[in-house]
Amino acid sequence: MADAETFMEHAGALDEPEEAGAGSPAPEPVAALYRQAFEQFGARALWSSRPVPLPTIADALAITRGLRVEGDRNARRLAERIEAACHAAPQVMEQRQSRPPRDTRSLEALKDLGSGRPAPNDVARLYGEAFAEHRARALWNWKQIERPTITQALGIAESLRTEGDLRARALAARIEAACRSAL
Repeated sequence: MADAETFMEHAGALDEPEEAGAGSPAPEPVAALYRQAFEQFGARALWSSRPVPLPTIADALAITRGLRVEGDRNARRLAERIEAACHAAPQVMEQRQSRPPRDTRSLEALKDLGSGRPAPNDVARLYGEAFAEHRARALWNWKQIERPTITQALGIAESLRTEGDLRARALAARIEAACRSAL
């Protein structure tokens, strides 16, 4: 009996991803494929398995063998999709964790930091674009400056956000992001 248990542990380890996160809840695409497998092939191919309410990546990979051995061609294709989603999931989690932290400084704090600092070329270009596209509607109370500071560009972004339409708000977000990266 111990030999059979050891064999099953090693056989199961071959299917599990070696990356971290194999025991954490599976991402929604993996969980959806897991549920789909039990809905479509549960009685035929997964008769010896029970669905769990919150499957892990290891749970999803565990049913792929049953789908391959006991199921038809559609079950085998679903097994391949589950495996692909499971092997992609830890990479996605690692990418999310490796992103730089989001800049949470307020607009006023950015204005203070950018006071007197000339805007870089990309910010100045967006600043000019704002006046070219939204002068009459959203920037009616502003005068365009040839070489703006970061603080002036952020002021334009603020006016675009409060006075402008959706396109103006999108441009405001681009100006703010460019100013954040410049500071």
